[in-house]
Amino acid sequence: MASNLSETFFNLIETGFENYYNLSGTCQFLITAEQLTAFFITIDGKESTYSLGLHQAPAVTVEMSASYFESMIINNRTIDFDIPEFFAPITCSGDKYFALELTRAIMRPHPMVEAKFKKAEQLSGLSELTDIERIKRPSAALVAEKISQGIPFVATHCLSEWKTSSTNLDDLESLFGNIAVKSKPSQKINTIADLFALMRTPPNPAGAFTKMTILSEAEESIFPAPAILNDFNVAGAP
Repeated sequence: MASNLSETFFNLIETGFENYYNLSGTCQFLITAEQLTAFFITIDGKESTYSLGLHQAPAVTVEMSASYFESMIINNRTIDFDIPEFFAPITCSGDKYFALELTRAIMRPHPMVEAKFKKAEQLSGLSELTDIERIKRPSAALVAEKISQGIPFVATHCLSEWKTSSTNLDDLESLFGNIAVKSKPSQKINTIADLFALMRTPPNPAGAFTKMTILSEAEESIFPAPAILNDFNVAGAP
C-alpha cells in the first residue's frame, strides 16, 4: 500500500512542483510500517524522476510512518506546512529546505479558494478599467464591497497611525533586533537582526522575508494594523 501511496505522492509533486528556486538534487523517503518502503525523487531543473529503493547520496532523507504519509496525501487541500506540529512526526536529515519545497508541491487549493478564483475570472470580463481609483482611508465596508465586486483600488493614508516614519534599518534594529521571527530554513533567520543582516547583503535574488511572523506587542505599539483590517475581517488576520 505504501508503494502505491508513494506513486500518488510523486504524481502530485510532478504536476505541482514549479521549482521556482531552481533546486536540484535527490530526496530520499523512508516510509515505515510493517515493511519499510523506500523511494527517492530526483529534481533536475524542471524534470523530476521517481525510483523505488535507496539512493547512494541523497541531498536529504525524510522518514515518517505510513499512516502519517497517507494522511498528508489525503489532506493535501488543508495541510499547513507553516505550523511546527506538522514536522513533529517526521525525521529529516540533510537539506531540510529542499525537502520542504519539494513536499509543498502536493498541496492543492481548497474548493473555497478555487471558487474565489473562478468568481474573479468571471468578474474580470465585466468591465474595462481605464484607471485605478485611489481612496483615502477607505472604510472597512467599502473595502469589502470593492473586493466582492473584484474591483482593484489603491487605499492611501492607511498607515497614518504609525508612530515612526523611519526607514533606517539601524534605528529599527536598535528597537526590535532581538525579536524572534520565522523564516525559510535556508535563510537561517532567527531574529529581526538576522533579517536585516540578510537584507544588507547583496546580491539577494530570493529576497529576505519572514514567514507570517506575528508582531510582538512592542512592534504593534509602533506599527498598528490599518483600521480597515481591525474593523472588518476583509482579508484575514493582518
